[in-house]
Amino acid sequence: MSRGRGAVRGKPGLRPVREVWKFNRQPATVAPGVPLRVVAGAEFRLRASDDEWRTAHERDSTATGIGLHYVDLEPLGPKTGSWTFTFYWVAADRWEGRNFTVRGAVPTPP
Repeated sequence: MSRGRGAVRGKPGLRPVREVWKFNRQPATVAPGVPLRVVAGAEFRLRASDDEWRTAHERDSTATGIGLHYVDLEPLGPKTGSWTFTFYWVAADRWEGRNFTVRGAVPTPP
């Protein structure tokens, strides 16, 4: 099981299996080619865009069985600079009311 960067912490040159975003851990960037996992403590629908809201996609969260829910977002492509997303809380029947953004990190040369 990956815990974000913890799966490869301290190993120079290795990339994380996935970057994890939670309300108490909101990374500003995600490395090239690394998927972004958005995690919350309640069932949600994620509305996400990788083109500054020109298009958006909604995805229902997956329950883990331990009280957490998640949605996996694909790695950002070379022409997509960021993921912007917001939450619809299913049980509360309400939107979060704010957006969150995670930018693609600039690749570092080898």
